Amino acid sequence: LTNRGLTYDYLGKSDAAIADYNQALSINPNFHLARINRGTAYATINKDELALADFNEVLKNQPGNKEALDSRGNLFTKQKKFEQALNDYNSILKQDPHFTNALNKRANVYIEQDRYEEAMNDYRRVLAIDPKNKTALFNIGNAYQNKNLFDSSIHYADEALRVDPAYHLARNLRALALFSAGNTDQAAAELNTVLKAQPTLVEALNTKGMMMAWQAQYDSAVYYYNKALYLRPGFTDVLNNRGLGYYNQGLYELAVRDYE
Repeated sequence: LTNRGLTYDYLGKSDAAIADYNQALSINPNFHLARINRGTAYATINKDELALADFNEVLKNQPGNKEALDSRGNLFTKQKKFEQALNDYNSILKQDPHFTNALNKRANVYIEQDRYEEAMNDYRRVLAIDPKNKTALFNIGNAYQNKNLFDSSIHYADEALRVDPAYHLARNLRALALFSAGNTDQAAAELNTVLKAQPTLVEALNTKGMMMAWQAQYDSAVYYYNKALYLRPGFTDVLNNRGLGYYNQGLYELAVRDYE
C-alpha cells in the first residue's frame, strides 16, 4: 500500500496516495514511513496543518527520525518559517554531519535569508562528500544566477548536466542564465529542449513567460504563467511575473491581485 502510494505521489495523484497511506495506517498506526509519506502528500496539496500533524506525530515517538525532520523542515521552508526549518535541518546534521540532503536544504534556506557565504560553505561541503552531487551543483549555479554572475551560473549548470544530461532543472537554469546574459537565441533553444522533454516543469514555464514578456508578447507570457500556476498555485515568482504582465497590458486590478 505504501509503495503504491509513493507511485501515486510520483504521478501527481496525491488524493489516491493519501487513500493508500490511510489504509496502511489503519492496519499499523505505528508505521512511521506511511505517516511521513502521507504528511508529504498533504503538503503537496497545501493541507499544511495535516502535514505538520503527521510529522509531529512521528517525531513525538521518534524524536531523531531524520526523514520526519527533513520533511518537516521542507514544510517550514515552504511556509517561509526559516528558523524552524533550520532547527530541523540542524537536528539532522548533529546526528549525521554527512547527510548531504540536509546540507543542501539548509543552504537553500541560507540563500532565502541572504546568507550567501554560509550557503556556499554548505554546498561545497556537499561536493566534498559527493563531487557528483547534481543538486549541489545546480544550487550553486542558482545562487550565482541570483547574484547576476551569469557565467558562473552557466558553468555550474553545465557541471550538473555533465553528471545527468536529463537534469531538466539544470538545463532550465542554463537557459535562464543565457537569457539574462543576452544570449536570447541560445537560451530559447535550450528552453525548447527542456519543455519538449518535460512540458510540466513549472520553472521552465516561468522562464518561457519571462522570455515572451521580454519580447513584449504579454498575452503569451501570461499564458505560460497561467500554466505554471495551474500546476503550482503558490509559486510566488510566477505570480509576481504574471502581475507584471498584466500591468504592461493595462490590467491593473489583475496585477494588484497577483502582487497581493
